[in-house]
Amino acid sequence: MLSITLRQLEYATAIAGHGGMTSAAAALNVSQPALSVALAQLEAQLGQPLFLRRNGRVTPTSFGTAWLAEAARQVQGIRRLVEGA
Repeated sequence: MLSITLRQLEYATAIAGHGGMTSAAAALNVSQPALSVALAQLEAQLGQPLFLRRNGRVTPTSFGTAWLAEAARQVQGIRRLVEGA
């Protein structure tokens, strides 16, 4: 059973959108280690990595590129739902 949280979706899409862990953590107002743990848990749930990590930078994998685009659409849809649009 897949058990992914909205927070994990938000974190992963923020990492992709901000181009890295440090800037995403700052934008989300969370610690970088907390963000790293959430991402590791998400990737474990998915069974494959969303990002390649090199020299302090992250780059989406081919799987990650497609998955993150769909996750961003889903997060945006939930935001619209919550806002009553």
